[in-house]
Amino acid sequence: MAGYHTLSRSLESVACAPLTARRVFSDAVGHVLNGFVHVDRYQRAGRLAGAERLPESALAAIVADELRVDMNPFVQCMLRAPSRRGALLVHQSLNKLAALAVRTEMGFDGSGALTVTSRSASLSGEDPTVCRDVHLMGMDIILASIDEGAPVGGFPFGGRSRLSPPRHISALAAMLGLGSGAPSEAALAFESDSEMKVEDVARRLGCHRRTLQREFKVSGMTAETLKRACMLSRATALLPSALTLTEIAHEAGYSDHAHMTRAFVASCALAPSILRQAFAAPAASR
Repeated sequence: MAGYHTLSRSLESVACAPLTARRVFSDAVGHVLNGFVHVDRYQRAGRLAGAERLPESALAAIVADELRVDMNPFVQCMLRAPSRRGALLVHQSLNKLAALAVRTEMGFDGSGALTVTSRSASLSGEDPTVCRDVHLMGMDIILASIDEGAPVGGFPFGGRSRLSPPRHISALAAMLGLGSGAPSEAALAFESDSEMKVEDVARRLGCHRRTLQREFKVSGMTAETLKRACMLSRATALLPSALTLTEIAHEAGYSDHAHMTRAFVASCALAPSILRQAFAAPAASR
């Protein structure tokens, strides 16, 4: 059983010192490829956060900050959905397919109003209340962002502007002030040519392969991890396009459609065909 990484990070941020920009970047890159953490970490973070008794508004601000650097396909597709209904289709699919510690059921009643219920799915029944609260806050922020700041779900923390995390890894590095570092430069190289090898990247950056590998080690990742994250981010960014999934797989550097699908499922438990539903919902459904 698992918890979504952004919610765990939000809870941990309540009681822990802020992360460096380099650590935020490496964590975000890793979470592109795997968006979940073990339920034990999730619950432990909840207990620590609960002990701090942070006001709801302050906790919601932390969740929003975490979402701004979340490049996992699941969150990217929900935040970029043209309608709340499209985002909810993706969310409900994750609820059905992933073994989550907290399940949040959302839908629309007969009048079109949003209905929200949250329950613990943990066999231990030990999920702190703050875990469920943060889960609802995260969804509220996403849905309110789509609906131009209109409060939904009981937590009016969506703000007045749409959250828009970077679509590409190099853009995330630039946003965090790491644009001149080796990982950022390597990300740009991989984004321009997904078949580029590490030694080719080192040559492009004017350094030896070992020097580049040391830079990656200091940054808390490997060149292969960064390359795979760049490929998946590229594929995610193309989901709203008119391209077929096979064409997207080719554009992103995957050997075939099946290879790309495995990457998406490993990342967020959802196939790209399911994630694409976020963009298929008609605008009138809002």
